Amino acid sequence: MSTVTGTEPIVNPLQNSNLNKKGLCDYVINIASGCLHGCTFCLVPETLILYSDLTWRKLEHAKVGDVLLGFDENPTSHVYRFFRKSTIEAIQWSKQEATKIVTDAGEVIATSNHGWLNCRGKWLSTQNLTTVSQDRKDGFSTIKSIGLANHFAVTDDYKLGYIAGMTEGDGTFRFDPNEIYKGDYTPYWRVALCDFEPLERLVEYLLEFDISVSVRPYYKGNDNHREAKKVETRSQAQCEKLFNLLAAPLDTVEYHRGFISGFFDAEGSFNQSLRLSQKILPVLHRVQKYAKSFGFSFQLEKYENCCFSLRLLGGFSEVVRFFSTFCPAITRKSEKMIGGALKGIKAAKVIDKIPMGLVDVVDIQTSTHTFFANGLATHNCYVPSTPAIRTRQAQLQKKGVNNPQMDWGQYLLIREDIPEKLNKILERKRTWNVTPSGKGVVLLCSGTDPYQNKQTAEITRRVVQILSEKGKRVRILTRSPLWINDLDILINPNITVGMSLPYLDDQLSRQIEPQAPPPSKRYEALLKGRQAGCRLYVAMAPTPPSLTRDDFEKYLEKMMQLEPEVIFWEPINARGTNGKRMLAAGLEWVNSVMTKRSWAEDFLRQWDDMEAAAIAVGCKDRLHIWPDPGLKKYVDDPNKVGNWLYHPTVEKWD
Repeated sequence: MSTVTGTEPIVNPLQNSNLNKKGLCDYVINIASGCLHGCTFCLVPETLILYSDLTWRKLEHAKVGDVLLGFDENPTSHVYRFFRKSTIEAIQWSKQEATKIVTDAGEVIATSNHGWLNCRGKWLSTQNLTTVSQDRKDGFSTIKSIGLANHFAVTDDYKLGYIAGMTEGDGTFRFDPNEIYKGDYTPYWRVALCDFEPLERLVEYLLEFDISVSVRPYYKGNDNHREAKKVETRSQAQCEKLFNLLAAPLDTVEYHRGFISGFFDAEGSFNQSLRLSQKILPVLHRVQKYAKSFGFSFQLEKYENCCFSLRLLGGFSEVVRFFSTFCPAITRKSEKMIGGALKGIKAAKVIDKIPMGLVDVVDIQTSTHTFFANGLATHNCYVPSTPAIRTRQAQLQKKGVNNPQMDWGQYLLIREDIPEKLNKILERKRTWNVTPSGKGVVLLCSGTDPYQNKQTAEITRRVVQILSEKGKRVRILTRSPLWINDLDILINPNITVGMSLPYLDDQLSRQIEPQAPPPSKRYEALLKGRQAGCRLYVAMAPTPPSLTRDDFEKYLEKMMQLEPEVIFWEPINARGTNGKRMLAAGLEWVNSVMTKRSWAEDFLRQWDDMEAAAIAVGCKDRLHIWPDPGLKKYVDDPNKVGNWLYHPTVEKWD
């Protein structure tokens, strides 16, 4: 889907919150629903993507609802991944920095976080691919390749070749220019089939040559035989025109391609092996000759009580190339691949990576989260799941968000009436909840970013002004530097501003949250806030398991230059959808924390390292842990966790 922005009403913007267990607040206000910081795994518009009928088409022409050839995102219980139909559920265009990946099987241009399936069955991002040209000791990356991607235009020669192939394969043609036809003895041309797609194609192609026919009933079928239909003409003028068209075969590549396509629709089959069968041997020799010009090898076979057949050699990749090269009309034959195991396909060597700068890119989201791009096995976007999404499906769909889960990052529904309603609520509110850990603070925001864009920033400013006028304590949490524009109202003893800053690595940030401002920009904003005299805090969350005690010390030393009143901390939770999304971005360290036990062990390890680093830097009094209650079963002393639940921060409020 394209980006959906708009508004939505809200009854009560001021909600009681259970975030006092983290020492954050007692109330929360969410300025909007949704987010525009979503991760996108993008390709350039010219990229060829493989459809379920095994034809390649340009990504720029893709539409929601199109059915691609995808595969299982993860291996099944049978060890293998299997081919699946994969429906395009959303499409988004944007401009992003991209990289050209050069392999020995072709090239593709993608964003740095785009995921690729390597020969070992692991997902690697563009950024993490190693190349032959780097000459690294650990070697180079590979990407599973289904074969060469080619897109062919439908030309007049192809159409004529298709008509000729269908006629030779399954047609009946009675016409002799020297014959005199009278009465019931008439010329005719007919093709009758149980599959109707070739008949519809014949109607379209014949009309290009001023021959008008239609699909008509031929055989109604019974319990043992399928219904059949036909295209037919008994017009002598049309038969003569068709005779002249087919009399002299063209010696062009497109005519040969169309001929094989038509002949396969009439006499071809695909069931483990791909074959074309016919009683008339010269016709098969003709097909074999035409196919050879495209690099295909067919073996002629004859079994007892069977007609002659040509069997395609070369294995699975040649079958895919056959369908994508000749583009037959019957999808029933090509789709027999669906459900087959993703094995035996080649591995493309990554030769080089070349920066391409800022380019137009397209992000598609598919039902399997996978597809093939320029022949390579690839991944699309993952979106985190939240209770707000799961419980508000119907409301969001009415706003044009068809799939709130998959479309995360592409919609933002702003609650424009919050300031007016908040003011009325505060006017008549007689009691105010103040817990020891929440301190009566109002948090902006818990489910979205209050400074995502100019419009949300304007609403946030008005909300802060209203809360300040009523003497309420305000905590702002954002990833956007836009809050710097509001320093005139944010320099207030009852307002503290914090930014989510789990690491200082811009490169890592581009992989995990590519649409969000990089950490370097967030730090610059905090530095400006400190210099202006704003109260500050830092949310060092969530930290990846790759960080060590040394990393924490360097981080804390830099954070202390900001003089934050408190530093909140928790490690990343990579279980479920969140972990899958990061795996697809090529973050292999996620595998180490995807089970409950491994997550708990890493949490406790990081916790020890973080406290040791805070002691070394001299800021342990400002460190505030956000523990998960689920940790209790993994520690010897449950109080280690319990003491931090509903623990007040060291912040001082008026």
